[in-house]
Amino acid sequence: MKALGELLRSARIPATSTQQSFIVTSLCTHSNACKEGSIFFGFRGQNSDGSLYAKEALQNGAILAIIDEEASVEDHQFIIRVKHPHQTFALMNAAFHDNPQAELKLIAVSGTDGKSSTADFLHQLLSFEGIPAGLFSTTSIDDGAGKIPSPYRISTPEADLLYSFLDRCRANRMEYVIIEATSHALSEEYSRLYGLTFEIGIITTLSGDHIEFHGSREAYLEAKLSLLGMIRPRGHFITSVENRELDRCLKTLDSSIHAHILGRDHPYTIQTCDLHSVRGSFHDRSFTVHLGLEVFATNALLALLASSVITDKNPVELLPHLSNVRPLKGRMQAVPNDKGVLVFIDYAHTIGAYEHLFAFIKQVRGTSRVITVMGAAGGRDKKKRSVLGGIASKESDILILTEEDPVFEELSAINGMIRNGIASKSCRVLEIDDRKEAIGEAIRLAQAGDIVLLLGKGHEQSIQRRNRTIPWDEEQAVLEVIR
Repeated sequence: MKALGELLRSARIPATSTQQSFIVTSLCTHSNACKEGSIFFGFRGQNSDGSLYAKEALQNGAILAIIDEEASVEDHQFIIRVKHPHQTFALMNAAFHDNPQAELKLIAVSGTDGKSSTADFLHQLLSFEGIPAGLFSTTSIDDGAGKIPSPYRISTPEADLLYSFLDRCRANRMEYVIIEATSHALSEEYSRLYGLTFEIGIITTLSGDHIEFHGSREAYLEAKLSLLGMIRPRGHFITSVENRELDRCLKTLDSSIHAHILGRDHPYTIQTCDLHSVRGSFHDRSFTVHLGLEVFATNALLALLASSVITDKNPVELLPHLSNVRPLKGRMQAVPNDKGVLVFIDYAHTIGAYEHLFAFIKQVRGTSRVITVMGAAGGRDKKKRSVLGGIASKESDILILTEEDPVFEELSAINGMIRNGIASKSCRVLEIDDRKEAIGEAIRLAQAGDIVLLLGKGHEQSIQRRNRTIPWDEEQAVLEVIR
């Protein structure tokens, strides 16, 4: 619990003499979660307006409601309007939890693709070196009590969840915390990471994504690049020559920050790769990673550079650790079976991820047929759907279009847009709405030696159909249809 006056001061909001003495018991974003002593934050979202529930929150016991300055609700003595409610929420949560970030060294991992892999690989590398590190990524969280699958559908959570997590990391004596930083979290609109300072900022690649939210590729890039301004003076920035916006990153970077560029400062080559491992050289030293995509090896090397900074060791000295790095659930994850079919689950859902994946498949497929199960999320960037269809069809013998997360869009409309990009006449295209049935048909059509790619869901534990959340486990679905 905290005094209201203290929390208001943390967000640079003047407090009246009466407000100074109030005790705050919780910070809430849902009116029905408010109780006596709560502060309610009414955020305006894409599909809802939390400010409309401010008075309901007060009736439920909240002592204050904080809303957007432009919200269309009546003024009230216990309602405060601010320009950036999410930033206020972040600052107050930091103060409410006694600023755990001040006692932790934070590392941010951002980029269009490869964030979760790079964050997880770094977490593994630090554990090999005996360095206590927390992790908050799309796939996993670890507050020091052990790594578990993330229970959240969002990669970077709202500030209440984030600071509660950081508080646990502090209590569990973590030294470093690795945070996956999405464009939503970095955007001014959501500001989930507002007020944090990072020891190390890692950017994997930058292309374009979430245009439906940001409005343009430029706005998306600006959100991503804002991370560079959150790295502490004389901190560290890590990226690779594969980053299409490398020059822009370096121009944005403060001159005191140390840049470590994979492929420029640290030469490497990929020599061979197959469906299960990649072999290459780094500073003329050989390495092997048991990961099934070339891009995963690049992500592992980015993580290696970060672990080198943290341990103050030459990265070549740490290179042997790469052979012990294990893949993530839902990232080119092989599903063993008795049919002799090579089944892989992968989270690929962006243009860049499809390009990397299918270039790799072209390289390793040999005479194997490729059967791909894919879809596209509803309410997301519609322009990429035809591009994804075109990329997948070029290397697929059979393409099965199905649900990913249709949400409020008609599945037939989503799949129609994917079909518009399919130019390959040799690719047989099927549409099966139910994802489990689509997977079953892919397995039924597959023969020994064929490659089956299940794309888009990866590690996710649910499918969103309108207002329904359907429990989902892609691996379990495969095992059930193979039996």
